[in-house]
Amino acid sequence: MSDAFGSYAAAFASAALLSFGTTRLLIPLLSRAGSIDVPNARSSHDRPTPRGGGLGILAGFVAGLTVFLLLSPDYKPPLLTAFTFLSAVILLGVVSLTDDFGGLPPLMRFLVHISSVGIGLTLLPASELIFQGILPFWLDRAATAFVWLWFINLFNFMDGIDGIAASESASIGLGLAAVATILLAIGASFPFATMTGAIGMATAGASIGFLFWNWQRARIFMGDIGSITLGWILGLCLLTLAAEGFWAVALLLPAVFLADATLTLLKRIARRERFWAAHRSHFYQKAAAERGHAAVVIAMILTNTGLIAAALISLWSVVIGLALGLGLTAGLLVVWQSWRAPRQTKPEAN
Repeated sequence: MSDAFGSYAAAFASAALLSFGTTRLLIPLLSRAGSIDVPNARSSHDRPTPRGGGLGILAGFVAGLTVFLLLSPDYKPPLLTAFTFLSAVILLGVVSLTDDFGGLPPLMRFLVHISSVGIGLTLLPASELIFQGILPFWLDRAATAFVWLWFINLFNFMDGIDGIAASESASIGLGLAAVATILLAIGASFPFATMTGAIGMATAGASIGFLFWNWQRARIFMGDIGSITLGWILGLCLLTLAAEGFWAVALLLPAVFLADATLTLLKRIARRERFWAAHRSHFYQKAAAERGHAAVVIAMILTNTGLIAAALISLWSVVIGLALGLGLTAGLLVVWQSWRAPRQTKPEAN
């Protein structure tokens, strides 16, 4: 157990250091290359900022996983599994970076997302059902693909203010590592625990290294290459946990992003708005407009700390863990909602 902890710590540190250094180098490089996010009416920032910093996150992530594997000679993932994983990440990364520079047709972007999910489905436990046997296998996998596509895109939608997406990915990564460590310690039947923990620590380290440059005011944005690939990687880990029966953990760790993005989408559909168009109607966006980016993200980090605890509790009591997680998530959304500026009312006539 101590060896695993040391490997996890090394993966985290190496990912953080390389992400930090690479992101710093990318700030002037991306600016000169023309990958600039120019503010518009729907933006939450007010000055042109380079985007594509997700390259630094991916560099740190790969470094962290590599260090883990070098320090864990007894753990060798199957070559086909490693190749499939890297193929999907590279496919998403290349296409997303291209999108960051000039924009791709929505259909092409969507087809790449579908392809990456199709590749990822082959990495899930072959004989396990994500929806716990409620659906037959073929329908289970179809529903899983839909959920995964939504998770990839909602991660992108939620990357709208300084520090929020990197803080969320760091929180989920640390939560994955904590859950994996507990499962290994108690000898639970979860063959993917070791790699889930390693991916979690590499993701957390890479996200925190990037976050130094992305905190308010951000000097760089992660862009689609960051948010889309992180959504795919974390989605794979969460769905694997669900397939092995730990579905409560898979819901609790990303609960803030899931709740905000899904409720916002449903409200826009109910209002018959063009829900596919860019907007600023997320809970976190409205709160940030009043209290600033940092206050919103700090509130989310505190909530995520509680959600990690709820996920660990759910390993022993699903009901208590879910109840705690639901309360924390609902509480955060209520707080964000209360930070909105009150509507101006006309003074009463004398």
